[in-house]
Amino acid sequence: MPDKTPLGYAISACDTMMRRYSAEKLPPERHFHYHQGVFLSGMFQTYLLCGNEAYFDYIKSWVDSVIDGDGKILLYDHADLDDIQPGILLYPLLDKTGDVRYRKALDSVLAQAPDVPINPEGGFWHKKYLKDQMWLDGLYMAGPFIAEYAARFNRPDLTKLVIEQALLMVQKTRDDKTGLLFHAWDSSKSAKWADHASGCSSEFWGRSIGWVPVALLDDLAHMESDELLRFAT
Repeated sequence: MPDKTPLGYAISACDTMMRRYSAEKLPPERHFHYHQGVFLSGMFQTYLLCGNEAYFDYIKSWVDSVIDGDGKILLYDHADLDDIQPGILLYPLLDKTGDVRYRKALDSVLAQAPDVPINPEGGFWHKKYLKDQMWLDGLYMAGPFIAEYAARFNRPDLTKLVIEQALLMVQKTRDDKTGLLFHAWDSSKSAKWADHASGCSSEFWGRSIGWVPVALLDDLAHMESDELLRFAT
C-alpha cells in the first residue's frame, strides 16, 4: 500500500526519477540549470526527513557531473537567474564533504550576481535577453542562493540585495484589486504582453505565484530580525 503522506509522495517522486534517469542524465543533460536544481533541492529536503543516503549520493553525482576537478561549472548561461538556482545544492555538499571544489563552485556562482543586468529601478532581468523584465520566478532562482551565501560568509550587502529585489518585485507586480501578483513586469513597458500603464503581464500564473512564498521563506531562514528591520525600512 503506497504511503499517502506528504513524505511518502516525496519519496515516491524521488524514487521514480532515480529509476528513470541516472543523475548525470537529468535533463537538460550536463547543463547547470534550475530544472535539475529545483528537483534536487526537493530531494535534499526529502533526504533530511527520511535519511536515505541514496538521495544525497544522487545529488552529489549530478553536481559532480557538471563541475570539473577544480570546481569549475562546465555548462551554464552566465548571469542568467535560472542557472544560479542550482548553486543551493553546493552548500550541503560542502558541509558534508569539506571538498574545496564545492566552495570554488559556490564562489563562481556568486560572482555572476554583479553581472546580472538590471532595469532602471535596480531589478534583476530574468534573463539576459529579456530586457528590463522581472518575473516572479526570479525571486526563487537567485534569492535563496544569495541569502544563504550572505549568512554563511558575512556579506550583509548581499542580504540587502535580496531584500531589495523581493520588495521591488512585490511592489511592481501586486494587483490592488485582488492582492495577487502578476507573473511579470517590464519596466520599459515595451514587451508585447506588458500593460501600457503598469508594465505588468495580464495573467496571474499559479506556478509563478507559488515561487514567491517558497523563495521568501528560504530567504528569511538565512536572515536575522535586525537585518530585516535595517534593510527593509
